Amino acid sequence: MITIILSGGKSSRMGKDKGLTIYHQKPLVSYAIDQSQRTGMEPFIYINIEYLNLYSQFIPSGRILYDDPNSSVEGPLKGIVSAITKFPGHDFLFLSV
Repeated sequence: MITIILSGGKSSRMGKDKGLTIYHQKPLVSYAIDQSQRTGMEPFIYINIEYLNLYSQFIPSGRILYDDPNSSVEGPLKGIVSAITKFPGHDFLFLSV
């Protein structure tokens, strides 16, 4: 099973990327990563490529994946479609920040 954390998006209601919002001295995405690792899974973080430089500061580059820019799907569904396309035949656990 592959864990995919959907983060690094527009977050239109909040007006900024939720995943990088600091809560108790940690970005919110870190809590999803920690919970996934406690189950023994190393998650992949799916982001909008616009946020690559920001996320690269604290997530290993091999764990960051970004949306397929050619996809006609928008929003969090774009990350889900991209993950299924990248890892065909796998089972997934999707978490969203």
